[in-house]
Amino acid sequence: MHSVPQQRNRTYVLPFLSYQLGQTDDRSGAHSEFSGEHLHAGPRELQTLVREADSAGVALLILSENTHSANQPLQWEPGVLAAFLATQTTHIGLVVGASPCVFEPFNLARLIASTDYVSNGRAGWLVQEYGPTDTAQRYVTGPGARGIASNENLPEYISVIRKLWDSWEDDAFVRDKSTGCFVLSEKVHAVKHEGLHFSVEGALNVARPPQGQPPVVLQWREGCDLHNLEADIAIISPRDSLHAIELQVQIREQNPKWEGLVFANVYFKLTEAADPQSGHVASRLLNSELEGDAKTLAKALLTFAQQSGIDGLNLRPISNAARQLQLASRELLPVWLAQETQTSLDSANLPRITLRQKLRLRRPANRLQESSSI
Repeated sequence: MHSVPQQRNRTYVLPFLSYQLGQTDDRSGAHSEFSGEHLHAGPRELQTLVREADSAGVALLILSENTHSANQPLQWEPGVLAAFLATQTTHIGLVVGASPCVFEPFNLARLIASTDYVSNGRAGWLVQEYGPTDTAQRYVTGPGARGIASNENLPEYISVIRKLWDSWEDDAFVRDKSTGCFVLSEKVHAVKHEGLHFSVEGALNVARPPQGQPPVVLQWREGCDLHNLEADIAIISPRDSLHAIELQVQIREQNPKWEGLVFANVYFKLTEAADPQSGHVASRLLNSELEGDAKTLAKALLTFAQQSGIDGLNLRPISNAARQLQLASRELLPVWLAQETQTSLDSANLPRITLRQKLRLRRPANRLQESSSI
């Protein structure tokens, strides 16, 4: 019998809640063709949805690309949408889904760093891995595809991204009018990366992000080396609480040095009113799915969280995503937070902190600064 993993790095006793919009490459069978209905939501609808999630106390919003869009045009670009939403919110983290198959390391490092500045330290990166037949093949063609990342060179790709974020020290910009000194050149470092797959000189043309390094999120797979990939959050798709325990034990045993968080995908359908005759009673998480009214779902989520010891719950609507997430913010979140007995969450009075601070993830040291001082 597996023991319940200890609750780690928790700001509140309740697990963190995240919303996810967009399809992903989780390869989880029943949900690998996750509904694309949300792609039809307009800017105003999304603005309202995310503002309500921000006020309700949702920790982060994951904006993933549509990886199954061969027959459906992409309705948004996550990086552009995150930059817009950053100006409309104050607390919620904004995690940008982006594939190494589409972006060169320099361009992606710049995109995430810029989003971190626009959001005052609330950005993150969801690493979306594509297979050989997925959407990315429309981008990756010809001789220029040699340096584009694949699953095999993903560790090097992520390492280059982090080096680029560290190419400026935190206090490189002095902006001293009295001396005319704008930046200290000795605090700017060339990356000078020469690896098996990538050659990057650097430095990045954006200063070090407010968080130092925005959190990196990965969909976990069997054998995934989270420590080597330097992930901050791993997302799993458990069948139930027992399976969630088994996956967490497996992750911690395979990655003993890893200090990140584990979130669980939960696919849900929130009914607007309790219907005893419906036959849908969310007594427990089954095959990552829940259905029921707000009170029933909140109780089921709490039971799952207590039994599994999970760090966070990644809520994903089964259908009609925009409406479902709006209902979750208005009806599910108040009931969910009412179950917390030690800490009340008043988003209007919360201090404006970075996403790393909210998740209690330590601020990484600047690796290029450390190496230059040796």
